[in-house]
Amino acid sequence: MLQAFIDDSREMNPPVFVLAGYLAPAEQWSAFTAKWQAVLDIPPSIPYFKMNEAKRLLKSGADERVRLLHSVIEEFLSAGFSIMVSPDAIRRVYGCTDRFARHPFYCAFSVLAPLLALNIAEFGLQCGKLELYLDDQMREKYRMLKAWDWARENAVIESPKLREILASTPCFCDDKSILPIQAADLHAWWIRRRYVERATGQPRLEAPWKSANTIKYMQVEVTEQQLRERQFRRILSNIGDGF
Repeated sequence: MLQAFIDDSREMNPPVFVLAGYLAPAEQWSAFTAKWQAVLDIPPSIPYFKMNEAKRLLKSGADERVRLLHSVIEEFLSAGFSIMVSPDAIRRVYGCTDRFARHPFYCAFSVLAPLLALNIAEFGLQCGKLELYLDDQMREKYRMLKAWDWARENAVIESPKLREILASTPCFCDDKSILPIQAADLHAWWIRRRYVERATGQPRLEAPWKSANTIKYMQVEVTEQQLRERQFRRILSNIGDGF
C-alpha cells in the first residue's frame, strides 16, 4: 500500500496556494516516523516540527535541525510532489459563478490527486492502493471532499487503474502527532518560498541541506492560461505530468 501525506502553504503577497508532500510505501513511513522522532528528541527537544515555527521552537540551531530532518526524508521516502495555483487567477477566470472552482484548494487538490495516481510508475513505485492523508488543521475539509468526488468523476485520462488506485476517501490527521504531515509542511513551505522569490525578486534563501538527489519530484503549476484555454474540467486530461 502507498501512502501520501499532504500539507498546504499560502502567501498573500503575491497570492499563491501550495499543496505539497511526500509519497512512499506504508512500511517506509513507519521507519521514517521513528527516525524523525529521534531527530525531534535531540536536545533541546521539540514537541513537533513546523517550518514557520522552527526558529521560535529551537531559538538556535534551527538550520541544523532542518538539515537533519531533511536527511530523514531522503533516507526513507520515495517521492515528493507539489502543486501551485494562483487564487487571483482562479477568480479572474471564474468570477463568482462557482464557489468551489474559485477556491484554490478545490482547484489544487482536484488536479493533484489524479496526477499522483497516474504517475506512480514514474516515481519508480509499484501501482496499488493509494491512501491520502491531509493536515487536520486545514479549514477546507468540506471542499476537499467535494474536490475528491469531482476529481474521481471527471478525470478522463485513460487509465483503467485510476479509480482502483484512488479508492479510499482521504483522511485528516493531527500534524503534531502524525509526523509525516510535518515533512509535508517542510516541503510545502520551501515550494512557496521559491515561488515568492521568483515572483518578487527576493534574494534566494538557501536551504540548510545539500540534497542527495535520492527522491524524484513532481512539480505542477496551474497557470491562468491553462484555466482560460482548457477550462477547469479539461485540465485533468491535458496538464503535463510535472516531472
